[in-house]
Parts: sequence; structure tokens; C-alpha cells
Amino acid sequence: FNDEFDSEIDLNKWYYRTGERLGGFNYPENVYVKDGRMYHEMRYEMKDGVEQFTGGGIISNQLFGYGYYETKSTLIGNTGGMHASFWSMGLGGDGEIMPKKNQIYEIDGYEINSHQKNKITCNLNLYVGGHKGFGGNPTNDIPTDEEFVLGYEWLPNEINWYINGKLVQTRKG
Repeated sequence: FNDEFDSEIDLNKWYYRTGERLGGFNYPENVYVKDGRMYHEMRYEMKDGVEQFTGGGIISNQLFGYGYYETKSTLIGNTGGMHASFWSMGLGGDGEIMPKKNQIYEIDGYEINSHQKNKITCNLNLYVGGHKGFGGNPTNDIPTDEEFVLGYEWLPNEINWYINGKLVQTRKG
């Protein structure tokens, strides 16, 4: 699976994340493609008579398993209140195209809060018999206001995270 986002978001491959999440609201109009790059705009704006944080995201229509996942990103500045991430997790589906209960692992390629923009955290969460998080140690050796490549390799008994091709964390188990 690959998508370079050359001209527009292919809704056969993706759907828009919508609704409230962690105090902000996701809207499709906050995600767009321009000059061969995908943008997720984060704003503080008036919506339905209420000032609120807005953002957006996309979620794959595809089912995935073991493999290598990678994104090239440039993150938001030091604004506070915003959260950028690249992650994999099975979600509840309709029972036909997607399994109804497909949520076992959440692999966070990265999670970054804009008020701590130099702290990139790679995490693993397990959702069997409850939620157990295996938070990673923040990786502070990358300028997040510049383009970088984050990848993670999901193998049957370990996950390896890479930033700009350098191994930064391994989780076994």
C-alpha cells in the first residue's frame, strides 16, 4: 500500500476523521492536498457559535498487519493545545468490510504535543482485557520544525522505530 497524495485524497483509500477528540473537533475541510503534499490544518476558530480547537485527519480504509510503515512529515510550531500523530490501530467495523472488534494493538509511530514539539514519543498500547500502555522514551534529537521521515517495522515479536533511518527504539514481546 502506498499513497503519495499527488493531487487529492483518494476516498477509496481513506476516510476523514470527524468528531470530538481530546478537546478538539475534527473536520474534513482541515485536511487537503496542495503542491503534492497533504496538510492537516489546526486552528482555534468559531464553529456553531463556540470558539474551539479544530483539526483533521484521515484514516485508512485498508486492513494492515505486520510490515513497515513510513511517513514524511513536517510538524506544527510551538502553539500549545495541538497534537500530531501517525499511528496504526484496528477500529470497530461494520462486520462485513472491517471486523467488528479489530482493536488489539495501537502502534504510535509518533505522538507529539505542540507545546513539547521536540519530544517525539513512540508508543505501543495493548487493548486485550483492558488497556495497557507501553510508553516510549521521548526522542529529542530531531528538529521537528523540519521535514523528517518516521518509520516503524512491525514484526511478530517486536516493533522497531526509526527516525531518518536511525533506529531509535525497539519493543519486544
